[in-house]
Amino acid sequence: MGFCRPGASAGGDAARLSFAAQIRSPIQGDGRGTCFPSGHRRPLEAWPAAAYRLPENSGSAFFTFGFAYGINSGILDRAQYQPVVQKAWQGLLSHIYQDGRLGCIQPIGAAPGDFTSTSSYVFGTGAFMLAGSEVYRLAH
Repeated sequence: MGFCRPGASAGGDAARLSFAAQIRSPIQGDGRGTCFPSGHRRPLEAWPAAAYRLPENSGSAFFTFGFAYGINSGILDRAQYQPVVQKAWQGLLSHIYQDGRLGCIQPIGAAPGDFTSTSSYVFGTGAFMLAGSEVYRLAH
């Protein structure tokens, strides 16, 4: 255990950094906007464009939370990961609709890509608030 504690073990640190590097890559330079895709586990070249045409904001919010927490806790390098957090946060903000809902959230248990831009669920809003709390700490 202790995976989330800074300095827990050398092996844990290496695993955290490797995982963070793998997760951050799809948000950078892939032409898909600033949020993470719903089919994040697939290599970019294997994504069918029609199935993954929308970002998935609950996962994007959880990843944003994790990166911001990692920076705030001294686990992740600020210079390397803050631009990722900033791009992801701006992407999340761009999906808040006029009625206040956060959209592009796939339903629980649904296959990646099985949602619309107006899909909104409370767990996505909770993830957004978690991300916002760490992004706020990062800015202050």
